[in-house]
Amino acid sequence: MDAAGVRRPPVRRPWQTARVTELLDIQTGTADPLVLARAQVLEGGVGLSQQQALELLRLPDARLPELLQLAHDVRERHCGPEVEVEGIVSLKTGGCPEDCAYCPQSSHHETDVGAEKMLDVAHVIESARRAKELGSTRFCMGAAWRSPKNRDIPKVAAMMGMMGRKLWVKAGAGGLARYERDHYFRVTEDVSNVPGNPWIICTLWLAEWHIAKAKTLSELTPALDILEWVRKHTLESGVLAEQIHPYSGDPISVSPLTWSHATVVMTVREYLAKLDELCESESKNALLSGNMDLYEMTD
Repeated sequence: MDAAGVRRPPVRRPWQTARVTELLDIQTGTADPLVLARAQVLEGGVGLSQQQALELLRLPDARLPELLQLAHDVRERHCGPEVEVEGIVSLKTGGCPEDCAYCPQSSHHETDVGAEKMLDVAHVIESARRAKELGSTRFCMGAAWRSPKNRDIPKVAAMMGMMGRKLWVKAGAGGLARYERDHYFRVTEDVSNVPGNPWIICTLWLAEWHIAKAKTLSELTPALDILEWVRKHTLESGVLAEQIHPYSGDPISVSPLTWSHATVVMTVREYLAKLDELCESESKNALLSGNMDLYEMTD
């Protein structure tokens, strides 16, 4: 960890690279991939190739404890023995309209998980308080939920407004953080201005909200501003990162990242669909009110 508190990857020294090369040279085609991976990662400080990772995934289930032990040893070597405790609560359990085959909360499958109502605010606050008492430094909330009902819209609107105020990065780069005090690749302790690094997908989710609630063309402007923000933080190659540096705007973490690119595509499609809808609606209203004639509408 450097003076700014940023954890840096371990430096690979010449003797370590030589040791890994030696290990690779003496191994035969029948060598245990887990033994080789342990020597390469822990002794040599060299990451695994894609092929090596696939070989580890193909190991029989009986060797899963060994693989987990290796993962633990690597984490402890580079991150130390400390762990962060997180609390989690399910705000809305069961009855989810999504058809995820792996999830017992999906309403499309018969499971032992029944549909429950949304937890009330007092219950959630008590759960968060209890998690903090038990040592949690983060509190996560999940919900088996997709589309809000009309009665929920005011709550959603209030939440989105709060997120836009509290999670927007006030440093030079702008953009929306995942949540307050996000530790992942954190570069500063100034949480009042930088609640966390700005993420491409989180910022685009805010754009999707502006698109969904827009009733006039002018109300689409914030979404277009966010799309322009994403364009400015796209590399010359067209690649988008997971998150960006809150001060310099440089890419941080994974680049390219599929979900950043996929969310751009989704947001642009939603923007264009809403733009067509509002243009048609406003043209019809102008025609009916006499503010536009058929010739102007054709133009």
